[in-house]
Amino acid sequence: MPRKPWFPRPEEARFFHNIHIDESSQNDHDYMVLGGIVVPLAFAAQLEADIDNAKPESFRGIGKNGFPREVGWKLTSNGSFERYKKIIDAYADFAFRNMQGVLNAGKVQMFYSVVDLRLLGRTYTVGERGSIAFERELYFHCLSIARRGRDYLWHIYPDERSTKSKGYKLAHIMSRGMVKGGSTKIWPARRLIYRDSRDLQTLQVSDIVCGAIAFYLNGHYHKPNANKDRKQLCDYIFKRFKLNGYIETKREKGQGPLVLWFREHREKPVSRHPRPAKPTTETSPRSRP
Repeated sequence: MPRKPWFPRPEEARFFHNIHIDESSQNDHDYMVLGGIVVPLAFAAQLEADIDNAKPESFRGIGKNGFPREVGWKLTSNGSFERYKKIIDAYADFAFRNMQGVLNAGKVQMFYSVVDLRLLGRTYTVGERGSIAFERELYFHCLSIARRGRDYLWHIYPDERSTKSKGYKLAHIMSRGMVKGGSTKIWPARRLIYRDSRDLQTLQVSDIVCGAIAFYLNGHYHKPNANKDRKQLCDYIFKRFKLNGYIETKREKGQGPLVLWFREHREKPVSRHPRPAKPTTETSPRSRP
C-alpha cells in the first residue's frame, strides 16, 4: 500500500531544509571529501527541475538499462565541459533567480568536509568499522551545518551506500547532538534516508563538486595525462564558488556560497599492552584430563 504524501505542519514549514550529501575518494587516496547541498524544502522540487532542465536531452530521462540517467564526476569526459558547466550554473544561479525578496526563504548553500585518510588506524570502507567511521564523519558534518541554522529542521539525504545502521537511529543521535550544539528545536533532524543519486539531481551536483575538490587534493589535477575537461571543470567550480587559495593552502572557508572544512583528526593510539591471546585447546585448563 503506497504511503500517504507527507506535508509539514504550517507552523514548521518554513524551517525545513534538505541536506543532500555525497562522498568522493574513499579508496587508495589521501583525502576523502564529504558534503553537498542545503536547500529549503519549499524550493527543493524547483531546484530539482532546474538542474534537470539544464541537462542536455541525452543526459535526461531513462537510459537503455532501464534506470534514470545521471551525471557525476566519474562520468565527465573530454568534450563534456560545456554541458557540465550549464548544470553547475543551474544550481549556482538558483537562489538569485527564485528566492530574491522572498521573506524567510531560508538558504541555499554548499558545505563540504575534507578528511585526511593518511592517518594510521582509521578506515572508512572496511566492514562494520569503516561504516561506523563514515557515519561519525556524517554526524559531525551535519552538526556543523546545524550550528549555522539553529532554528531549522532537517531532512538528510546521503547518497546510498552499504550500511547496517538504520537512518532513523542516526537521525535520533544527530538530533541530540544538534540540541547540545544550540539547536532551538527539540528534534531537529526529522529524517535521514539514504537515496540513490540517480533519483536526485541535487545529489548529482553534490557529486560533481565533491569530485572536483578530491580531484585536486589527491593530485590527479597535476598529472601530465589528466583529463582536460575535468581540469577545466575543476577550474570553473573553484572560480565560481571562490575556492582558489583555500584548496591549495588547505584553509577553512567559512563564508560564501560554498563552505569548506578540513577535519583535524589524531592518529588512533596503539595499545602498548595488547591483550594476551586466548589459550588454545592444548593449553586450556578445561581441556586437560
